[in-house]
Formats: sequence, structure tokens, C-alpha cells
Amino acid sequence: TGEISGEYSAPCEDGRCCRSKTVIPFGPDAIETFDSWVCCVPPSCIGPRANGKVLTRKPGTNDFDWMTFSADGTAGGGFKKRPHSQKRPFRKVETRDL
Repeated sequence: TGEISGEYSAPCEDGRCCRSKTVIPFGPDAIETFDSWVCCVPPSCIGPRANGKVLTRKPGTNDFDWMTFSADGTAGGGFKKRPHSQKRPFRKVETRDL
């Protein structure tokens, strides 16, 4: 999961809605994602909005629930890893939190 961690962005849809995603490894078979987006249709804007999820890997793949990541830095939904994105460290989980 470390190799897919980092910052992703997707092309703005119709030049109005822009999305980004941060991927943090949550263990060998799980990632935590933070998504944000904003939509602007002059004269008003909706957002920014944000949410987070923990996604689990389908065994033997780079598919995490509904999101697929590729070695070339692309991900489902039109996301592409940002050029200077740094890998994110594993998040420490305490035993009491499991």
C-alpha cells in the first residue's frame, strides 16, 4: 500500500467541479482516503467538501473496494498521482483501537 500512497487529483469536470484525494497506508491490505472537491458555476460555488474512508484490498489485486490503483500512478475515477507527491507513512494504530 505504500507505493500507492500520496496525493492524487482528477481533471475538473466541465471546468467546474475539481476533485483531489490523499491516500495513506493503513496496513498491508488497507488504505485510508481523504477526498475533497469544489464545484463552481458562476456566480456561486458549492464546497469545498471533504470526506474520508478506510478501504480494504481485494486479495491479490490493487483493487480497494470500489477504487483500483495502477503502477503508472493512475486510479479509478480519473485520478492521477500528482508529479511531486510524496509517499505517506503508515499510520500507527494502537492495539486498543482495533
